[in-house]
Amino acid sequence: MINNDFIYYKLSFIGLLFLILFSTCKHNNNALLPKDINQIIENSDNKGVLKEVIEYYSRENKDSLKLKAAFFLIRSLIDLKTLDTGELDQNKPYFDVFYKLSFTDRKEFNLRLISAKIDSVSKKMGGSPDKIETILIDDREILSSKFLINNIEMAFREWNECNWSKRIAFNNFLEYVLPYRCTNTYGENMRNLFINNYKRYLNLSLTNKDDSFEAAKLIDEQIRQSYLIQPNFFNKFPFLQPMKFSDIIRGRIGLCKDVVSIKVNALRSLGIPAAFDYIPNWGNSNGSHYFYKCIDTLYTSKKLITNEQRPFSYSNDFDRNIDIVGAFWKKDNISSLNSLPSNLKIYYCRTVPKVYRQNFSLQSSSLSYIKDSKDKIPKEFDSNRLKDVTDEYVVTRDIKISLEPTIEKQNFVYLCCFNNRIWQVVAWAKNENNTANFTKLGVNIVYLPAYYVDGKLIPAGVPFLLPRLGSPKHFTPQLNRRQVGEFLMKYHYRTHMVHSEMIGTTFHVANKADLSDSVEVKTISQLPFYSTTLNIKTKRKARFVFYKFNPNGGTISELQFWGKDKYGKETKLTGKKIGNMGIFGYEIEKAFDNDALTFFYPDKHKETYIGIDLGLGNEAILSKIIYAPKSDDNGIIPGQNYELLFWKNNNWISLGKKNGDKNKSVEFNNLPTNAIFLLKGQGKEQRIFTYENGKQIFW
Repeated sequence: MINNDFIYYKLSFIGLLFLILFSTCKHNNNALLPKDINQIIENSDNKGVLKEVIEYYSRENKDSLKLKAAFFLIRSLIDLKTLDTGELDQNKPYFDVFYKLSFTDRKEFNLRLISAKIDSVSKKMGGSPDKIETILIDDREILSSKFLINNIEMAFREWNECNWSKRIAFNNFLEYVLPYRCTNTYGENMRNLFINNYKRYLNLSLTNKDDSFEAAKLIDEQIRQSYLIQPNFFNKFPFLQPMKFSDIIRGRIGLCKDVVSIKVNALRSLGIPAAFDYIPNWGNSNGSHYFYKCIDTLYTSKKLITNEQRPFSYSNDFDRNIDIVGAFWKKDNISSLNSLPSNLKIYYCRTVPKVYRQNFSLQSSSLSYIKDSKDKIPKEFDSNRLKDVTDEYVVTRDIKISLEPTIEKQNFVYLCCFNNRIWQVVAWAKNENNTANFTKLGVNIVYLPAYYVDGKLIPAGVPFLLPRLGSPKHFTPQLNRRQVGEFLMKYHYRTHMVHSEMIGTTFHVANKADLSDSVEVKTISQLPFYSTTLNIKTKRKARFVFYKFNPNGGTISELQFWGKDKYGKETKLTGKKIGNMGIFGYEIEKAFDNDALTFFYPDKHKETYIGIDLGLGNEAILSKIIYAPKSDDNGIIPGQNYELLFWKNNNWISLGKKNGDKNKSVEFNNLPTNAIFLLKGQGKEQRIFTYENGKQIFW
């Protein structure tokens, strides 16, 4: 007979053994997780969400690649911040204005109408709201397991449906398809939105199903047509920035960064690997620049940007990837430049000092990642996701430079380019015993080494030019060797200011309201260089005076008609504006406002002329026309006062002031050689330059 106590204890032992085995099994499952993943989960306030995602992809028969994708997302969540959109809800009524107007093509955007409606909304709300301070919150606090799982499932589904997925490395899929955001804002339903908007169009339009670049260009063109980059609009309504993802989608308007983020997110949603790249500041121009890059080994760039000032050439400069950088100001053929001053140098392209990629994963080589907590760094490098990809686009060089010592040792040093008025950070390196090794620098650019101390840049050496070949040229002024300089500009003359489309356009007078009796009185026969005066020989009195422009052009900065009144005195003619009324921000009034920095831009669907109706009884004999093409107003203006400075001992030193002469130039004596100069005058723009062989060479 079996002892009941024996059975009881045996069953109890088996039960205990099962509990131990189960506990061990569960423990081992956790132990199988990568150590860093376990640590991230344990340090998270929202660890339940992360565990649910891992458990979902750890079940039997689940895809191991999807588990790796989950690990990638979780690793990338460390220190990842997202725009807190709560207070931005105050701007919803304004973006409702855009949404209700239902613009689907940027050509339809009537910013004059939108502006009026926004002013109306502000009036109803008791005034425009204050600009909201950007507040960032930890992604781990707001993400749900459902969102992360859905993001993984949709990314894999679209990627697997694409022919090019076979040649895209899994690591590139993780970095350039899987992420649910590329800037600090995203949409919960983003992938579905872009799939519904563009997938059918892509399937119907893509001629080569293996061509990811063609697919990217098709989506790029669709977004370019339906979204508007309009910085002037946000200058007028600054409280509309920053924008959350839904605002960009509803408004279909934004800054360059906003619209490029839409492109990148759309491409990734459709299984097209795309990177979010940007230039922190051009080497010889103002501002930053954002663009996407299609990541596909089939389209590795074979050509690189050289930063040389020469006309654009499709054979030398066009490449599927580098072309999207948009370095050249103008790609069209430019007509003869003979009518421009002989000592004027033409600038064809922006120069590129650095290109960075905003990745989703942490970048262990980024400055923000490696710096010590006590190190204060410029905001340009405060992201620990930055990857230096300059050599994917530009001819680069490495350089070792000596630094001026500081009282308190600085762990890092920077290189700066001039940004119209100040030096702007573009690169960084470690300070190793007052020397620094900078890598992957764009060539043919002037750099200034600097420290970052208490929120300010402190020069750490003299400016230098980094040529493509040969030794860097350091600009230490030679005060014992002097020269005379004749200057035409305070900023470089770029090809987009060469208005070839104005050649052959005409000026007319008429007396009939329908202009059917118009008579041509002058033709523009050569390229204008800033403000130009045309003397008119006619004896005919006229009520209407107007400029007839090229349908493919039409922009003009200033237009003045002068004539003799009934007393024979020459005077500037005034009256009612006639012809094309222009577009928002560039209305016809801009052509007659005596401000060379504003300009008229025609409505392409309206008349091809602008002018003045002098009024019945106010007819006049036209005697001269003064006009100026769209420009930056950086040429020398007769009578305008200019100050010349040069860089010495880490500061700008004045060489005196002079007035511009009647030949649209200004002359200064006793200039040091081997110096960097700056000419200040009207307007905000000015660029550093050297003076070589009687010409200003801008950098």
